Amino acid sequence: MRLTPDEIKRQTRCLWQRSFPDDTARFLDIYFEEKYRADNNFTLQREGEVVAAMQLLPYRLTIFGETLHAGYVSGLCVAESHRGQGLAGKLLRQAHLKLRREGGAVSFLIPGDEGLRRFYEQPAHGAYQTATFRRTVPVVDTGLFADDVSLNLLHTWSEPLYAFYHQQTRGDFALHVAENDFFAAVQSVYAEDGLVVEARKQNRLVGLCLATKTVDGRGLLPALTATDEGVQNMLLREVKRLMGCGEVYMKVPCEAAALDAVPYAMARVVDVGCFLSAVARRHPEFDMVVGVDGDLDVPENNGIYHIHHGCVDLTDDAPVQVLTPGGLATLFLGAHPIAMDLMLDE
Repeated sequence: MRLTPDEIKRQTRCLWQRSFPDDTARFLDIYFEEKYRADNNFTLQREGEVVAAMQLLPYRLTIFGETLHAGYVSGLCVAESHRGQGLAGKLLRQAHLKLRREGGAVSFLIPGDEGLRRFYEQPAHGAYQTATFRRTVPVVDTGLFADDVSLNLLHTWSEPLYAFYHQQTRGDFALHVAENDFFAAVQSVYAEDGLVVEARKQNRLVGLCLATKTVDGRGLLPALTATDEGVQNMLLREVKRLMGCGEVYMKVPCEAAALDAVPYAMARVVDVGCFLSAVARRHPEFDMVVGVDGDLDVPENNGIYHIHHGCVDLTDDAPVQVLTPGGLATLFLGAHPIAMDLMLDE
């Protein structure tokens, strides 16, 4: 029985609902309208029923100032009646191969708990490793004030909001939020009874804040960006006033070695040559030999690579270390704060 695209979408959503019962219908409305696309959905079917599904969402990844194509694994779920049959591994393999064919270099995912983190570390499930970290920090009002700035509580949104956010959040290490990702996050904030506040000076957008209130009464800021410190302070004061909270905080990226670092996203390289070339171009002083092994999904990644003089070559030299595709991602990403904002994971 051949399922139509609409039926595949409907069944994929139903499987998600059964697998993640804490996710609200409003959240699923947002996800399946803004993020889901037929060409980023992978399914396994049995007798006209979707029994396993996941999405591979496209992102742009900047590392060391080089921009690469990346993927983000989302919503991987298997019907309870078909678990233990290796279906999750089959979907991940399909996704990794497709991502590589399309020029992708790295795949990311955010595990829901530590059990799933161990699940994805297994070679049969992609050999991912934790590659990005975050820490929770209070956002403090420094006392500076900005003149001639008006603050507006938004109930609708438009393209200039994303353009401002995108311009303000560029960096050398980031998984960049596309326009549909940004507006899905805005809608998610509204669905949680949160706030979207803008700051304008002479009708020019100079600041933006997304805020929600946690169960302990604090304000959580999924996004806060402003052209200067005074504008940021004004946004903070307005959010505290509107939400009736005395403390606000953000979860910000940090390197793995940071004292209060908390494991966040996992990653694995799907095209070792492409990934290492991006590193080598920005670091021509690197001279190292590294081995990659244990890639069951993309076996052509397995080999020994010499990074030197801004180039990458296959070699027979003895490697300093042999890594999994996840270990390779962690080696180069874990030492840097990788911005991954508005991912709809919490």
